[in-house]
Amino acid sequence: MLVYLAMCFVTFEILSTIFNQYFFDISLFGFSFPLNISVVFFCVGFFILDVTTEIYNNKEADKLIYGKIIGQLIFIVFGKLGIIGAGLKHSQLDAIISATPVMVLNGVLASLVGYKTTTYLMQKMKIIYRGRLLPLRYICSSLPGEIIFSAVFALLSFLHGRTWAQFIMVFSTLSLVKFLLSCLFSLIIMPVTAIIKYFLGPQYEKFEYIPFT
Repeated sequence: MLVYLAMCFVTFEILSTIFNQYFFDISLFGFSFPLNISVVFFCVGFFILDVTTEIYNNKEADKLIYGKIIGQLIFIVFGKLGIIGAGLKHSQLDAIISATPVMVLNGVLASLVGYKTTTYLMQKMKIIYRGRLLPLRYICSSLPGEIIFSAVFALLSFLHGRTWAQFIMVFSTLSLVKFLLSCLFSLIIMPVTAIIKYFLGPQYEKFEYIPFT
């Protein structure tokens, strides 16, 4: 099951990276709010990390983070080779692949802080509450990690070419969306983990103390 969780995590992270530069505006009450679809994929990634930590532990969840970094680096190298081999230089796909290394580098730096914050908090609270209050633990672990990740990533990726006012608007809007998505995902984390534990077997259906790492 851990392999399948890792596959899903890497897939959503690649989708988040690809769509990260494509913003669209939503107008409400006379204000324009910049959004992008990558925020949904981004939050799904945090969801998978928390599910992994809940079922296994933060040490196993951190393997997904490192695997994601390795997978994205492989994607960049072979994506560029594919562009050259297929003769697609100066195409739209070439533009996307060429912009990806900067996004990945910024994402690596943000991942080592934001993602690990989430797995750290989930593991610590899982032990403190002995497996209880999973929806609350999900919000209290994912949201800080998402905000920290976003702060680091946005400063590196979105500040260039924008004023501070525009940057604050982007960061605030995306943070609000992440909060709403975290609340939404908190409603499904219990049934999702219960289904996975059912297929894994009875040894995963009860809380077991695992030393904090």
